[in-house]
Amino acid sequence: MDVIFPYLEWLTLISMATFILSLVLIPWYIARLPQNYFLRFQHDLAEQIPPPVNILLAVGRNVVGILLVAAGIIMLFLPGQGLLTILLGILCMTFPGKHSLLLYLISRPGIRKSLNWTRKKMSQPPFVWQK
Repeated sequence: MDVIFPYLEWLTLISMATFILSLVLIPWYIARLPQNYFLRFQHDLAEQIPPPVNILLAVGRNVVGILLVAAGIIMLFLPGQGLLTILLGILCMTFPGKHSLLLYLISRPGIRKSLNWTRKKMSQPPFVWQK
């Protein structure tokens, strides 16, 4: 039992930290997305940045995305906004099939409702969805 106890303390601290961070950062990030983000999926900012900086930003975004997806999966079983965290992690990452996966996720009425509810709480207009 003494071997497991320190891990439980760390797991509790990590769970509390991810829960608090998700309550603060997820709404902030959702509010910053353009209202028509899910209609256009544009990445024209990458074309304006020099290649070495662009590579570093891409690596950083993918690392953050992987961490968010992992935290979201953990939050499915612990307190937190698991599905929204997973969605935001996917938004950060770059990989083949991302567009199809995002279209599938945002086709879910519960995800759309949660995203628009969050935007409403942050005094932002709701997202415009594809018909």
